[in-house]
Amino acid sequence: MLALTVADEVRAGLALLSDEELEAEAAGLWSQVSDVGDAEDLARVADTRVEYDRGLPAGVDGIALPHVLVVRPSRQRALVVLRILHELSHYLLGVDRMHTHADVWRLTLALAWPVPRIRRGRPPLEVPAWAVELRALIVAESRMISAA
Repeated sequence: MLALTVADEVRAGLALLSDEELEAEAAGLWSQVSDVGDAEDLARVADTRVEYDRGLPAGVDGIALPHVLVVRPSRQRALVVLRILHELSHYLLGVDRMHTHADVWRLTLALAWPVPRIRRGRPPLEVPAWAVELRALIVAESRMISAA
């Protein structure tokens, strides 16, 4: 269900921010962590921390607060990483920059597997397979990586 919702949002043409802007945001954050960094490292670099809360209201898997990302824990590490990246994207785009939820998801996917990491042959962070597939499709369609 989430995979279809995200794919619809990302591909519906509702984004306000350019690919270049979102890719630069992801690459800039990743440039401050090692290739073996994880979602929590990205959050720290962005001057925020991750807290886990099983008591979030039904239907809410995370929330971005000032300097704190609250996410619902899960036994599936890939789902937790996706939740962290999604809330981090909300945090990075903030209230000062006009954006849509499609932009948030596009940044989430870019943080999971940024173009510089793809170019170096590094794997994506551990996110659900559908998110990796959607990211690969976005990269291919945008021609961010040449076929050379």
